[in-house]
Amino acid sequence: MPKHSPLILIVDDDDQVLDSAEIVLTALDYRVIPATNADAALEIVKYYRGIDLLITDIVMPGSMDGWELARRAKEIRSELRVLYTSGFASRALPERDAGYGPLLPKPWRAPELVRTVHRSLRGARRDLMPV
Repeated sequence: MPKHSPLILIVDDDDQVLDSAEIVLTALDYRVIPATNADAALEIVKYYRGIDLLITDIVMPGSMDGWELARRAKEIRSELRVLYTSGFASRALPERDAGYGPLLPKPWRAPELVRTVHRSLRGARRDLMPV
């Protein structure tokens, strides 16, 4: 039976960031599900049991931020790996410590995204430390 490529859920309220990440990751044969807010992402986590990695922006409008999304998603699927992104990393980092995965500061470049995704999927992580 062929092994499926990893499934990645990317959550960001910036369509350009979503599009860029999707292009980069699908070019490497990852399967990608984009979501523009945390509420939609949480519904996806509930129904797609095969998600290997959640990439979430920390600061988003709506009913929850990326920290809360990760917490709730991990309640549903404890084995889910999380990669945080933020353009406000220095401001957002000290106040919340979810401890689920690394932080990729924005704006990121494609090689940084790819390297951090590979590390996250392999399980090598530096919790909440900029990569």
